[in-house]
Amino acid sequence: MYADHLRARRVDPVGLAGAALIGGAILAALINVAPQLAHQIVFKPLETYPVPPEHVPPPEKPIKKEIKQAPLPDEKPFVVEPIVDHPTPPDPIEFTKVEPPYNPPVIGKAEPIVEPPVAPPPPLIPADIDPRYADDFQPPYPAAELRAEMEGLITVRVQIGADGRVKSIEPVGKGSPGFFDATRRQALSRWRFKPATRGGVAIDSWKTMTVRFQIS
Repeated sequence: MYADHLRARRVDPVGLAGAALIGGAILAALINVAPQLAHQIVFKPLETYPVPPEHVPPPEKPIKKEIKQAPLPDEKPFVVEPIVDHPTPPDPIEFTKVEPPYNPPVIGKAEPIVEPPVAPPPPLIPADIDPRYADDFQPPYPAAELRAEMEGLITVRVQIGADGRVKSIEPVGKGSPGFFDATRRQALSRWRFKPATRGGVAIDSWKTMTVRFQIS
């Protein structure tokens, strides 16, 4: 039974050759016909026909949206400021100087003009040493000049106040700096004067003093 099935499925060589011939003939015919079909497809005129316009609906009207505006703030009323008219100052008034009438001199004897006498200034009484402080006018001997056994004089100019005290002192001429320093310290601290007076009133004055330094 199996052998019969194999025989039934065996290929017939004659039928196979015939099928091949038929397929080749069909292929050859298609090759010959293909250029004519292509020419008809390419060169066939294009047929046109009118197309009725489509009905286009009219455009819709735009819908206006109401825009709500925010309320404006309360505005202040507009006030017109009054115009102030500044008056123009009047032109300066020019005054004409009126000269007094000219009186010609009277020829004759003129009376002499007598001027009142000028009172002389009150006398100035210069300052003088207060005798109560006479022993305090000699300053201590400077140590450096004492070791060098140096002697000499120093002249100073002092300003005496209305209270009799020395307000300032300055040297007159050249002298030993040591002698001047000793005299300045003594004058500012110990010297006392009777102040100068003018008309009985004490005033400031200047007085020149000379101090001698001598080794005893």
